[in-house]
Amino acid sequence: MSFIEKIKEQARKEIKTIVLPEATDLRIIKAASIALKENYAKIILVGEENIINKLANENNLDISKAMIINPITSEKKDIYNKLKNNEIDILIGTHALFSDDVEYKKLGLVITAEQHRFGVNQRGTLKNKGINPDILYLSATP
Repeated sequence: MSFIEKIKEQARKEIKTIVLPEATDLRIIKAASIALKENYAKIILVGEENIINKLANENNLDISKAMIINPITSEKKDIYNKLKNNEIDILIGTHALFSDDVEYKKLGLVITAEQHRFGVNQRGTLKNKGINPDILYLSATP
C-alpha cells in the first residue's frame, strides 16, 4: 500500500483532522493535496510555510485549504506575547530580543554578555525597550 493510499485509508475512518509533520517532503504534500481535493479531512502541515508552498506550486498541488504551522515561528510568537503580558521573569536570548516586534511590558534589567558583539545602537535599542532599566555589560577583555 502506497503512502498516499495509507492517508486515504486513515481519512476514510472518519478522521476529521490529519496532522502531517515534516511537511517539506514532497510525498506528504502530495498526500495532503489529494486528501483536500477529495474532502477526506482537514489537513495540518507542520514545517516552514515558504518551503511547503514552493514545493506545492512547483508541482501544481493545491494545498490552499491546509493549515500550515511553523513550530519555530509559533513558539516565538508565544514567547513574544508572554513578554508583552509580563508573564516571563527571565529571558535569555540573542539579537532577536531587540527586534522591532518584541515588546516588553516591564523591562527592569538587561545583562549583555560579550557586549563587543553588539553595536552601540543595538545596545541602546534594547535599553530603550524599557523605562530606565538597569544595565550590566560583560566583556572578556580586561
